Amino acid sequence: MHSDQAEGSLAIHDDEHRTIDEHQTDERSADEREGDGRATRWEDHRRQRREELLIAARRAIHHGGPQLSMDEIAAAAQTSKSVYYRYFGDKDGLRAAISQKIITRVRAHVIDAGRRATTPEGGLTAMIREYLDQAQSSPALYAFVMHPENAAGVMPTSSSIETDVAAKARNDITSLMTSGLRQITPHHSSELFDTLWAESALGFILSAVDHWLTHQNENSTPAAQLAQAISTWLTHGVLSPIDMDNQTETPAAALGKAH
Repeated sequence: MHSDQAEGSLAIHDDEHRTIDEHQTDERSADEREGDGRATRWEDHRRQRREELLIAARRAIHHGGPQLSMDEIAAAAQTSKSVYYRYFGDKDGLRAAISQKIITRVRAHVIDAGRRATTPEGGLTAMIREYLDQAQSSPALYAFVMHPENAAGVMPTSSSIETDVAAKARNDITSLMTSGLRQITPHHSSELFDTLWAESALGFILSAVDHWLTHQNENSTPAAQLAQAISTWLTHGVLSPIDMDNQTETPAAALGKAH
């Protein structure tokens, strides 16, 4: 009897210990879950706050220019410079984050414009026009992203993320341009020529946009007209006639009328 009670008692104690252990395990899991929840909420808060700071910085640069200091950007965001440093490290880090957003946006819009066109020439014109429109929508932000050395005085160090995003945008855009060229000249293209043309054409477009943005006045060439002229230059040559408002003339002559 005593032995049975002892065995029973031990069994009960074993069950109790097992129940207590399981309860403790559940409590730890609950704590871990709560901790995970807090971590998730904190990460969500940081992402939201980071996005708010990016939006505020973009707005400040749009209105104040690419040369704004971190103090001025923080003041426009109604916060302190230390907050921006906490989230982005320094001005180069902020520029990299803004660049990633803007380059991704521009790439998507330019690619979409090219794909919606019904002809290769129309696709190139549409891509150039979209790029011009994006750049013209905020010349200050465009300069902040594309020409940081003008604002900083020295060329900043690009982050790996920023470099990857820019490389992807460049590759996607030149690939679409190359595809269009092969449709225009199916019997005269080679892979080397197509690649050289697309890379050179993109450089030409970027330089033309830079010049166009820095010489904006009441007599500036409209974006649609400039896009058509650049597209014709790149596909048919500078002396090739184009249709400007139903009047056939060369790109150079058409642009000359706008000045």
